[in-house]
Amino acid sequence: MKIQQIKWRTIPPNKQRLQPHVIIELPYLSRVSSRREIARIYEAGPSLREIGKRLDIPKTIVREALIKKGITRRPSGNRQKKSDEIPIGMRSGVTPFGNAYLEGKLVVDPHEYKIVLEILRLWQNGKSMRGIATDLNDKKIRTRKGKLWSHFGINSIIEREK
Repeated sequence: MKIQQIKWRTIPPNKQRLQPHVIIELPYLSRVSSRREIARIYEAGPSLREIGKRLDIPKTIVREALIKKGITRRPSGNRQKKSDEIPIGMRSGVTPFGNAYLEGKLVVDPHEYKIVLEILRLWQNGKSMRGIATDLNDKKIRTRKGKLWSHFGINSIIEREK
């Protein structure tokens, strides 16, 4: 394997002529016997970082060696999945009122869905969202977290059920 060398030219501030080159050997390149060795280790399964630690070289050198060898790299483990790849049970956020997760699937919660049907009935009869919230609070019906209803929560339920 070739040992790469870095050549630096130093120019003193007072003189315009070039000084002799300073050659620096990069020791980590001499420790790796070949790209073939890096490729063999990579195909066994460890990550670029693990190979770098094992051979005591930077991860970038491992990546460059694999690219020069023509080996297709595996996708990294920290890649975020697209939303269509994520099962519905794994999506983040708040579970919509009137629903619950059961075995990773979104299903209707019978207790909460009665309240959703009551909200929709009142809205279809012409009651305002603020009026619906007041009615639910007067009947001592609370949200999932035990809080008072607001017209914002009522609006989101109506919009979702349209």
